[in-house]
Amino acid sequence: MLSNNEISSNKYSDIVQRLSIGLLAITLVIVQGYFTAPSLDGLQTFSVIAFAMATPCLAYNIINYHIKPNKYNFVHRIVAPIVIFGGILFDFVGIMAAFMHISLLAGSMFGFCSLIVAELYTKSHRSSKEQ
Repeated sequence: MLSNNEISSNKYSDIVQRLSIGLLAITLVIVQGYFTAPSLDGLQTFSVIAFAMATPCLAYNIINYHIKPNKYNFVHRIVAPIVIFGGILFDFVGIMAAFMHISLLAGSMFGFCSLIVAELYTKSHRSSKEQ
């Protein structure tokens, strides 16, 4: 029988894995337009670099989700959360740079709304752990 902490951890892993899949899909759609561009300006280049750093991290999260590593393994406890968080962060930065290339206001609003949603999710995740 799973404890409440393990169930909460599994739900969190499911959400983060789905987020990673969604971010990779968005990344592929945005980067596809960059492949055919004759040249990239500063924000487009920044976006491509952020996506290049995020893609392997998000792919690691998807692959790692299906592996049941040892909980006491240093890589699983320390490195994996950093890699996963970095992948999500870099992908959001890349998406924000892509929006800023189109409109500075659109990029700023995307970044602002992303921070609000992240804060709301963090608070709801903490309150569900306490119950």
